[in-house]
Amino acid sequence: MLCLLVWGGALAFIVGGVVYRAATMPSGTGWIDSFVFIDGARYLLHAPLHVYDDARVQLSLGVPGRSFIYPPAALIPFVPLAVLADHTSIGLASLVWLTIEGAALVATFVLLVRRLNLPASISAPLALVLAAAAATSLDVISGQVNGVVMLLVVVAALRFPNRSAGVLLGLALAFKPVAPLIIIVPLVRRQWRLTAIAVATAAVVTVPLGLLLGWAQMRFYVADFLPGMSGLITNDPNNLSPANLLTTWVGGRPLAVGNGDLISSLTAPGLASALLIAVRLTIAALALRCAAIAKTPLWAFAIVLATVPLLSGTAWIHYYVYEMPMAICIASALAGVRRRWFVVALGIILIDPLFQPFIRGNLATDHSLAPWTTFLHAQFAVVATTAAFLGGTAWWVARSQLDRRSEPIAYRRPDA
Repeated sequence: MLCLLVWGGALAFIVGGVVYRAATMPSGTGWIDSFVFIDGARYLLHAPLHVYDDARVQLSLGVPGRSFIYPPAALIPFVPLAVLADHTSIGLASLVWLTIEGAALVATFVLLVRRLNLPASISAPLALVLAAAAATSLDVISGQVNGVVMLLVVVAALRFPNRSAGVLLGLALAFKPVAPLIIIVPLVRRQWRLTAIAVATAAVVTVPLGLLLGWAQMRFYVADFLPGMSGLITNDPNNLSPANLLTTWVGGRPLAVGNGDLISSLTAPGLASALLIAVRLTIAALALRCAAIAKTPLWAFAIVLATVPLLSGTAWIHYYVYEMPMAICIASALAGVRRRWFVVALGIILIDPLFQPFIRGNLATDHSLAPWTTFLHAQFAVVATTAAFLGGTAWWVARSQLDRRSEPIAYRRPDA
């Protein structure tokens, strides 16, 4: 009975996010992420040659705005919502997407828990912690698409090495290529056929839309926008990427645009860049090595998904929902007291009820305790997540090598 109540509490956080956004839906010049996708779908229906016009402005300014910046295939599920928005309102259409996104997050969790055979005594509190995390709530109320992408990858992992896994990976890559390493996982697991299917699927859903958008739009997106944004580290305290931490704490960059105050006495941009390259290469190498030696595809893809916020130049808090599969896998591998303490540690790192005021606040002018406490907590969470990933994957690789060396060599009689 208690487990059912805890599960109900977890669902209440997801449903509560949708209800909260219904009551606080932006109007006028205000917007949330789902508006961007619906706007893009409206352009696709009514003026396809102008889908990336706003992206051109964002690239020139170098700051986030209400502009569609994703591949053309990301517009497909939003076309019906664009029609709904045309006949009702964009707010109502956004609520439909928020419901879909919340359902995708719940479905991802349920699939993982069932496949990993987590008992209710652990799955219930784990669900509550993950649902109450700031990353999850921000993902839902902002109308993001990470839950859908994650669900596609998790279902692909469960279908692996079936050909349908390659199709699902291609759809995830074409929808939002935030985790490009997923395309390499089949290669390191000696299933190159699935990588070929994934690439072909992404091309099949992208090329026709690219033809509709026109050569000029696609050339800008592929040749100008993607290279320009891939290396961008947004100067914003809400950017919780290791890249932003290094450029802020080591590189000596101001905390935010318009804030000339430095929060560190270090001003070594060259050192920050060198450390960033080293950290990224190490994370990618360890993740792919672990994906290759993982006993199940589910673990392999969970590890790679966990690199999304760690490798991105700009990682808003909702990017950290990609840590959810890895957290569930780790919980399934632990036992007894260690498993319970792991759930407690997740709660300490992920849950922060003050994160919304931090998002809305301006640290350049607001020196009150609440936003700065949450800012430091968020910085700690990034450092803890990065350190845990590096330490955990390095230990796994080292243990695998030791186990391999300790395996007895089977005696083979020489040929007569």
